[in-house]
Amino acid sequence: MTDLQQPSPDQPPSGTEVPPQGSVAPAEQPKKRTGLIVGISVAVVAVLVLGGILIFALTGSSGSSPREVADTFMSAIKDQDATKARSVACAAKVDQLTTSDDFKVPEGYKIEKLDYTFDKDDTAAQGGHDLSYKVAATVTYQGKTADQNATFKITTVKENDTWKVCDFTTD
Repeated sequence: MTDLQQPSPDQPPSGTEVPPQGSVAPAEQPKKRTGLIVGISVAVVAVLVLGGILIFALTGSSGSSPREVADTFMSAIKDQDATKARSVACAAKVDQLTTSDDFKVPEGYKIEKLDYTFDKDDTAAQGGHDLSYKVAATVTYQGKTADQNATFKITTVKENDTWKVCDFTTD
């Protein structure tokens, strides 16, 4: 019969490495948490950005100030975009201010350039605002080009807690 040798209690089971006597086993390196910290930081930034986008989308930028609404209306004139103009027009005058004909260049005319700059903002009656813009346009008609300058006046009013354009005149 063969004697099976049982390992002594102070010997590890076979197949395990044992450091030689008198030497010290290498200490375990502490795990770095850089990846975890970076991951958490990225997640926090993402949540803040998405929160900002959500707040912007829910509250909208349109109508937050008389100047912003007037700027949007002027941009609509420059781009000949009646839909954009309607989005900032007051209910009482939306059709009057934004008919498609107002946003189309008449037959035979071509607007080569239309630039505008904000001039001033005066408080108007009943808490509204009168905003003025200096406009410089280069217009061509039947082959003749002319520079035109004008002042556009836009009146804004608060409608359902949103600023809207409710009047538009030129000099």
